[in-house]
Amino acid sequence: MAAEEKIKQLIAESKLTDKQIEKLWDELEDVLFVEAHDFFDDACYQDDITLVLASDWNGFSAGTTRQTIWKWFNMHHSKGLSYLVGA
Repeated sequence: MAAEEKIKQLIAESKLTDKQIEKLWDELEDVLFVEAHDFFDDACYQDDITLVLASDWNGFSAGTTRQTIWKWFNMHHSKGLSYLVGA
């Protein structure tokens, strides 16, 4: 199994260590997010500036909001999001 597939599987099973989650957090810095109105071809998103994934990333589908991903990190890291952002 490729390393990326293994990470996706671990994410799906929520079996990552804090160290692995921190590595993913560091990777997230280089992941492209775009505003929803630029991603979705639907008039209801015309003025939506919510940031969403531009492409699939480690088990998260393109179009997933940044907030949803941050919530995942907050729920799965033992010290939460505030630790990851360095607060």
